[in-house]
Amino acid sequence: ATATTSSSSPTLGLLAGEHLSLRQLASNHLALGQFELARCTLRDLHARDPECALQLLSAVVNSGAPAEWEVSEAVPSVAHLRWLCLGELRWLLRTRGARGNQSLLSQGEIREDPAERNVDEFLGTDEKQEEEEEEEEV
Repeated sequence: ATATTSSSSPTLGLLAGEHLSLRQLASNHLALGQFELARCTLRDLHARDPECALQLLSAVVNSGAPAEWEVSEAVPSVAHLRWLCLGELRWLLRTRGARGNQSLLSQGEIREDPAERNVDEFLGTDEKQEEEEEEEEV
């Protein structure tokens, strides 16, 4: 693959198919239990190819990790990995906006978790409640 450069771009240029390399890098970090490195890579991947990043995270959340993936001090179990991936998935979906969220939910790529609403209510992050509060302030 050859690098493409642009005089208006502040970066050094992108390789063709770079999002596939980022997906592989994120998968490698997840497989090694290096979640913070995976998070950075996933956010970079999401900026270039949102669907690719969301599909990778939703696969881990819905199916778990392959047996050969490592656990680490930072990610001591598959349950921890799924929980961390769910948090990142929710964050990316919120930054992406409601338009993209509904398409993934309707395609069955991401399963809604009824307990998630309870977590949002407990943490005070219910989006409808936030919207109502913002309207009251105006």
